Amino acid sequence: MERARSMLSGTRLGQEFWVEVVETTCYLVNRSPSSMLEDKTPQEVWTSKNPSLSHLRVFGCDAYVHVPKEKRIKLDSNSEKCIFIGYFSTFPSAFVFFLNTHLLPMGFLPADNSTRS
Repeated sequence: MERARSMLSGTRLGQEFWVEVVETTCYLVNRSPSSMLEDKTPQEVWTSKNPSLSHLRVFGCDAYVHVPKEKRIKLDSNSEKCIFIGYFSTFPSAFVFFLNTHLLPMGFLPADNSTRS
């Protein structure tokens, strides 16, 4: 719970996102080395493969989701600013929080390398 509390306090999100924080913490713990497992990750022990870490992002960072051409008019932006709040079980999807609509649909990981942890 300390990791989850730390992640939530480091963002501009309220405590209503505690479920997403705990799920993201579990996702990260399963991909982190453990001394109890001889410095292997739980996922590595379970699947016998090293987990990929290239898709990890900073919790609460800005993310941009593409707006399909059918849902915008000529001069509208082709992306919408969101906040990254966790990983979905299937790669490369992620959960994002839309600032203007306050929705939590599944989005895609931000492509900007500056948000990498």
